[in-house]
Amino acid sequence: VMLLWDGVQHEVPWYDFLLAGSVPAAYAVTNISMRRWVHDVPTLTVTFYALAITSLILLPFTRVHPTASAHECATAMAIIAVLGILGTGLAMHWFNQLVRQHGPLFAGMVTNVTPVGAMIWSWLDAEPISSAQVAALAGIITSVVLVQFPTAAQRIDDA
Repeated sequence: VMLLWDGVQHEVPWYDFLLAGSVPAAYAVTNISMRRWVHDVPTLTVTFYALAITSLILLPFTRVHPTASAHECATAMAIIAVLGILGTGLAMHWFNQLVRQHGPLFAGMVTNVTPVGAMIWSWLDAEPISSAQVAALAGIITSVVLVQFPTAAQRIDDA
């Protein structure tokens, strides 16, 4: 609610709210689908196919600047490959392992902790951080703990 209110105060267009809402919805569908239909496929294989399909979908949208040299194009492609494999690829692989080992709810909750890292980077970069942002972050962390508490308590009882 705080994020929505802040968006309204800054005159964020309504379709941006829809796009923002589509992200957790897509995560939920993907996590449940992975757990239900590809639970027996190795996580590295799932990650490879997900990245390959995404690359094919995005390939038509890539273009090279007309004044870029061959060296600049090769450097840009190498950087994209490294970031894609090391950044996105590893993160996606670890996330797929979380879905496999702990279930879609836990994996989904892990993505909600991402704002903590964003807030830390903002603070380290000397960006102003408002009390509303800190309160929203506290609300997110509290929600994650409350949702995970019954699952963690059950694991302790089962042990």
